[in-house]
Amino acid sequence: MSKVPFQISQVSVDQFATFPLPITESKQVNFDMNMSLSINDEKRVVYCSFNVTMKLEGETIITILVTCGYSIESKSWEAFASQSKTNNDVPIPFKFMKDIADQTLATVRGVLYAKTENTKYSTFLIPIFDLKDLFKNLHSN
Repeated sequence: MSKVPFQISQVSVDQFATFPLPITESKQVNFDMNMSLSINDEKRVVYCSFNVTMKLEGETIITILVTCGYSIESKSWEAFASQSKTNNDVPIPFKFMKDIADQTLATVRGVLYAKTENTKYSTFLIPIFDLKDLFKNLHSN
């Protein structure tokens, strides 16, 4: 299946917090990132969540968790389900998973911008990077 018709049906900011900035000259920010995927078979929705924690000098300065729900067109969902080996799983194509992960991380960046606009935290950004390393253990190609 080359293209999967979908639309964003939900964006939720599940967690957002800022913490006092350490007194430091360093501008080196370290990131802890976790991503999770889940599905709701009845609603034909794939959920992607990103949790990003930014640290400066080892101290957490920002934490954000955003979940996006992606509604899948029914024919595509049925095609996914027809490939299922059990009643409890729906195999989702690798490229589509990567696409929604990219979209979700872009949404996290937008939420971070909106939440920190005109604050001392507004200079802390999530850099652009290729998520393929995150998926390399899930896909053999």
